[in-house]
Amino acid sequence: CSFGHLFRTRLAQTERATEQFSPVFLQWLEVVYQVMKQYPEEFEFNEDLLLRLADEVLSRRYGAFLFDTEQEWRQVQGRTCCLWK
Repeated sequence: CSFGHLFRTRLAQTERATEQFSPVFLQWLEVVYQVMKQYPEEFEFNEDLLLRLADEVLSRRYGAFLFDTEQEWRQVQGRTCCLWK
């Protein structure tokens, strides 16, 4: 069993938004950006990566950002693009 972010539920990517809708991942990217601005030498990436992640999570192109569980993602793994490759 693995625990990850509930992308489908939190971002309402493939269904109507429910009371659990909350853009937590996008807020987390903002937090990382703010910390990066305070300590730029501590990061091995820049804000371009954070912006790319924010754009791609909303684009619905990548299976990793469409599902709530790894099991759901594995069912379509070969049919969706992978951002990490």
